[in-house]
Amino acid sequence: LSNWLSFNNASSESLSRTWSKEIQRAKPERKITLLYLANDVIQQSRKKGNMYKDQMGKYLLPVYANLKQTVADESILEKAGRLCAIWQERNIYDASFISQLQAALAGSKHAAATGES
Repeated sequence: LSNWLSFNNASSESLSRTWSKEIQRAKPERKITLLYLANDVIQQSRKKGNMYKDQMGKYLLPVYANLKQTVADESILEKAGRLCAIWQERNIYDASFISQLQAALAGSKHAAATGES
């Protein structure tokens, strides 16, 4: 699926929006799989112009806020937090944006309400 998304990078805006809607509607145990899908696509897109990095980045903050609200399993939240660390280590997103994602995951109302990225 990630290869298909990467191949269709001209549609990255609509596909990213659809991904956001689906991950927020998904059962808690499926959310991490969909987040891993986004991670794979985002990292692959770095080689092809960052289309998905930019498009999916628009939706990550509300997705992370949704994770905190809908997922009770701490191991899933820890895995989502680990993705933040990976994105920061690999300079995929800047430290400010990563901090916002981590705050949303921790349940900070300011981060989730402002939707800043």
